[in-house]
Amino acid sequence: MSRLLNWSTEFRVPGEQFEDPELKTVPYLVFQIKRELDYEVHINKDSVVEPSMNLNLAERNKLALQFMEIAVNEYVFRTPDQFYSFEKGKVYLVRPPDYGFTERDCPAVGDGVRLFVGSAKGIQIVEGPKGRGHSNAALIIDSKKAGFHMDTLMHVKIAEIVGHQNFAQEGLSKQELDKVNPVIRGITVETIYRGHSDKHFIVGVAEKNATTATFILQQTGKETSILEYFKLRYNIQLRYPNMNLLMARKNGRNSLIPMELCNVIRGQRVSISQQTPRQSQATTRNCALPPAERIQQTNQIIAAQALHDQENPYIVNAGLDIIKEPLKVTGRFINGPGIVFRERSASREETHHVYPHDGKWKFEMPFYRPARIDKWALYGLFSQNDHRSVNYNMIVEFGKRLMKEAAKKGVEIDVPADCRMVTVTKQNCGSEVEKLMRDAANAACFFVFFVTSDEVPAHPHIKYYERLYTVGTQDMKSSNMKKVVEQNKHLTLENVFLKTNMKNGGLNYSLHSPKGFDYESINKWFPPHRLVLGLGFSHSPFLKNFKGEPYKDVPSVIGYTANMRRNPFEFIGGFNFQPKGREECVVIGNILEDVLRVWKQEHEGQLPQELLIYRAGTSEGAYETILSYELPLIRGSLAKICGVYGHKITYICVSKSHNIRIFQEEVVSSFHLKNN
Repeated sequence: MSRLLNWSTEFRVPGEQFEDPELKTVPYLVFQIKRELDYEVHINKDSVVEPSMNLNLAERNKLALQFMEIAVNEYVFRTPDQFYSFEKGKVYLVRPPDYGFTERDCPAVGDGVRLFVGSAKGIQIVEGPKGRGHSNAALIIDSKKAGFHMDTLMHVKIAEIVGHQNFAQEGLSKQELDKVNPVIRGITVETIYRGHSDKHFIVGVAEKNATTATFILQQTGKETSILEYFKLRYNIQLRYPNMNLLMARKNGRNSLIPMELCNVIRGQRVSISQQTPRQSQATTRNCALPPAERIQQTNQIIAAQALHDQENPYIVNAGLDIIKEPLKVTGRFINGPGIVFRERSASREETHHVYPHDGKWKFEMPFYRPARIDKWALYGLFSQNDHRSVNYNMIVEFGKRLMKEAAKKGVEIDVPADCRMVTVTKQNCGSEVEKLMRDAANAACFFVFFVTSDEVPAHPHIKYYERLYTVGTQDMKSSNMKKVVEQNKHLTLENVFLKTNMKNGGLNYSLHSPKGFDYESINKWFPPHRLVLGLGFSHSPFLKNFKGEPYKDVPSVIGYTANMRRNPFEFIGGFNFQPKGREECVVIGNILEDVLRVWKQEHEGQLPQELLIYRAGTSEGAYETILSYELPLIRGSLAKICGVYGHKITYICVSKSHNIRIFQEEVVSSFHLKNN
């Protein structure tokens, strides 16, 4: 039990400090924090489990769980010199070596980024330790790693990104600016040239340097360069006047600052938009730990956060006792489903079973439903540098191998109606893609396969013109094409063509009951009258242009997929837009109407009798909104299309924000990841 004294305070934040363009329009926001008089929180099983699991959403109460979350995190909050803390219980060590971690545990991954070790943790209700029907609050914790920008001068970081230091004298090229800007945009740097610490938000790197960037100095009315200004105003002689300037923003004002005077502030986690492919690959590789090592690191993190320390006053005074031994459960192998292919004669089906030890199966048979690719085009988009290792004959050879793979899988495919190789740059890529797509559409092609340069980002242009000209497309990198043609990497080609068949209306395989199950059991899971609809949400962050200015009205994207065709295991889908930030699916009615129309066409006018919705991307706090807002829209759409009410609806809401990891009880100390 904890008694909180009466106390309150408030603070104001100017609107201009927010990224949201709508919040920027208000003078300031007032935040008030207060404690209730004589407020009591009781910590026992009755006050924790039952209120938080109440099936009546209006009466569900997670106050006790939230109090426990605060108690187990309070030590971290009170020692900011030892921990970086982030949302959803993510915590990282400021100095990992102090807790037994080595350079191997926290390697540099390129671009001035180093991995820091930490954990994700939270309080959740689990079944156990007495099995079904016995629920308890549990601390869920797992070791975690994340990339952080290293505490260094900004020009040192940029030198690592571009791989040389010549830009200190010559400046960055246009290509290097395109490479650097996404990585450093959003970093906060510190300067001390004014005699005290100033913090600046980096927007990007300017093309100008300290000698070419000028402004009118108010005191003299004369045009002055950045180089002259720093000498005159601060008595600082810049060492690298030809180095590009940083574009920075502070208190809503933009400025140009010499990067040699800017130090990257420690504790800044690398965002997804700041990751380079090289950095992402190195991060993934170093985060894949064998089970024994992951368990050891988790235990080190638990010790660092004093979660089992009887001297931890925040846990002890809250009346909590965290059991040291992890929860044990009984596991079992579940047989994998049968993978159904067609025999070459197509007279009967051929079933292969998934191997339970690794989840793999052989793909030697023709597709379950091969596509028919009548008229298509094959185009290569390459940079000038690619011409040293790629030529037109390689494109032709790749086309032949693609057609050979098609015949092997039972797909009927004609010779490409058009085959070309085009030289592109980042500047003209969009226009070149449009020309090719327009030509393909005018030639009545239904499908276009692109092989693209690894250097030129052609994919966004391809997808844009795919929608504009309603011609299906697929693209692969030239490095993968060379693996197929030069190194005979058949598996690469097979994986590529699996996608090609699906994009052209085929179905690679169907599913069969697992071994040991009744043949008809598969029909009980997916009966022919049940429509399964999956929904996923993507709430876009505040996107900015090259000046760092936020775009307005960026919508949220709702992706959906459903088994609306005749085979209950064939899922197709699309996407829809809705106003940004809305937890409820405003367009659920429109999506369902589109899905039901396709179902009706594919099922000879029949409509589903049951609807199962699998919805991701929502928090538990939004359940009541879903029941009060989305279900009426769903029932209305069903009534509109089907003409009747009363359909059976099952709504499954899942949370992806979990970190429960299961290990085998006996974990061998090896570098294999099977037991993880």
